[in-house]
Amino acid sequence: MPDLGRLWRSEFALPDTFWSWTFFGGLAVKAASSALFVLLIDTDRTVLTLIAGYGPSVPYNVVVTMGLWRSAKHYQGNDAGLIWPA
Repeated sequence: MPDLGRLWRSEFALPDTFWSWTFFGGLAVKAASSALFVLLIDTDRTVLTLIAGYGPSVPYNVVVTMGLWRSAKHYQGNDAGLIWPA
């Protein structure tokens, strides 16, 4: 959890923020919340299913988006050798 605070304050470099937190971290959080959603969808607990499906994903995406945005504002590096999605 302390790393999420560092991410929020944009203490990570832009490439690290994008690839580690936005891409791979987002993939892991979305896969876990989707798996919970699929497991709970057959039950009649719709509120619990919605919380399990969106509860972890939405706050994570807000924190990561703000961290990525702030890291991009501070980025002064060279793009040579970096792989960015187009």
